[in-house]
Amino acid sequence: TKTVQNSSLNSEAWETMSKELNVTLLTLVKVIDTRWNSYAHCLLRILDRQAVVTQMCTDRHLNLRQYTFSGEEWTILEQLEDILEVLALVFEVIPLIDKFTTMFGHMIDDTTLHISIRHAANTALTVLNKYYSFTDDSEIYWIAMS
Repeated sequence: TKTVQNSSLNSEAWETMSKELNVTLLTLVKVIDTRWNSYAHCLLRILDRQAVVTQMCTDRHLNLRQYTFSGEEWTILEQLEDILEVLALVFEVIPLIDKFTTMFGHMIDDTTLHISIRHAANTALTVLNKYYSFTDDSEIYWIAMS
């Protein structure tokens, strides 16, 4: 993506080819090493703009042939699409768990709520904490939090 974004010739070609192929112009997503989910977003955008990427890589004037995806690489990327969409959002899980924990805690302590609701909130919190404890052994969790 840097090769396209850092070159005015390649950026213009991206815009022109997007128009020629009648696809909405979207820039490639830049990979940022400190934002691990940017890899997933970048690959999803490349997959979404496969026709433009292929055309650019095969245009001999742009000198991008070394970036051409093989048929097998496109197949692999297509087969990874569902998991990439989920991985791009993994970083949102922990704050959501924290929000649920707070919410269930308030419900448990709220004596104005029916006892069945307070009991359900307590059960939900117990289950949530059980699954939250699994994050300690999860590589994805540690990647997301770093």
